[in-house]
Amino acid sequence: MEAGDGCSVVRRARWESENSDTLDIYGICRPHRTCGEGACPRWVAKRPLFLIDRVVSILRLLRSRTGASPLATARSLATGSSTVIKVGERRGCSYNADTSHTGHPMDIDLARTFLEIVRHGSLAAAAEKLHVTQTAITARVQKLESQLGSTLFVRNRAGARLTPNGEAFVVYANQLVQTWEAARRDLPLPEGYRDVLHIGGEVSLCNPLMLSWAAELREKIPSHALRMDIRDGEHLLRQLELGVLDAALVYQPEYWPRLQVEQVLEEKLILVRLASKPDPYVYIDWGPDFRRQHDAALPEKAKAALSFNLGPLALQYLLEHGGSGYFRTRVVKSYLESGVLEAVAKAPEFSYPTYLVYSRDRDSATLQQAFDLLREVIKIDDDWSQRWNPLG
Repeated sequence: MEAGDGCSVVRRARWESENSDTLDIYGICRPHRTCGEGACPRWVAKRPLFLIDRVVSILRLLRSRTGASPLATARSLATGSSTVIKVGERRGCSYNADTSHTGHPMDIDLARTFLEIVRHGSLAAAAEKLHVTQTAITARVQKLESQLGSTLFVRNRAGARLTPNGEAFVVYANQLVQTWEAARRDLPLPEGYRDVLHIGGEVSLCNPLMLSWAAELREKIPSHALRMDIRDGEHLLRQLELGVLDAALVYQPEYWPRLQVEQVLEEKLILVRLASKPDPYVYIDWGPDFRRQHDAALPEKAKAALSFNLGPLALQYLLEHGGSGYFRTRVVKSYLESGVLEAVAKAPEFSYPTYLVYSRDRDSATLQQAFDLLREVIKIDDDWSQRWNPLG
């Protein structure tokens, strides 16, 4: 596959795994990681394929979870009739992108159709949702099952029930669709930019940490566009695994092969109360580790009448209506100094660190520069209180 008329930069990328397997993928590479040069803007605009490193992330995930067989069945990812990435069969120790041995490409619409049937429980409901005929839905299912060599649904009058193979494919179908949607958002690159940084963070970190980091990234790395994704930690880790994110800030990381986890901030959760109205106790759910430790140390407070699962919202409620609860030290610092809040003496304290998580396979000089900027932001700004002051 040629990259476009006159383009000599982007044609093929080869991935070599830890056991020396190789994978040839035809598509767009990230300039600073694969070809070392700028991608061809004319081809990017003409044929918006998956970014190569994201395709590799999916293939690595398929292999790590189920071995070589699912990789052989995931022969292609597609966007319709014109834009296809083809991945070849395993032959010896290499995967070759020669399409003469790959069978039929998988249309992304097949994965979307599959997921709609799963969500709605029947082919008829999926057809209505997708605005196509039930005959078209049936044909798509048959095509998908043929390509995977597996029966995915048991169909009856009550609807469609997943087989064990169908249940296993749900994960992969979601990953294929999500990665394609991310590629559609990214390509073509914004005019004047070499690449895009995808950074994620948990909701409680969005202001001011993520906000301050975003400002530094825009000022110090002007060659890269920036996409900030604020979600819950579990979602962010899935996006990292999929390769949709470059890095994420989370409270409770998971440890996977090739995933780098670095603690960037050590905080404590301390019990504070509004000086003028210290009751009632407000339970803030800071995650499973906190719940376990809190409920063991303070069983009488484990079943509070009022609870929140978002710290900033709980703090605003407490400042306006009174009460006590556990909050991060940086967030309540100025309120304690001003006397609006007061620390509860002899109350247990809980550790609550923040972690930077990223894939070592996606590491680059630019990404390390971004991490240095994050560390500077954390070092300089140790008071986050006024960002959430509803009285100011």
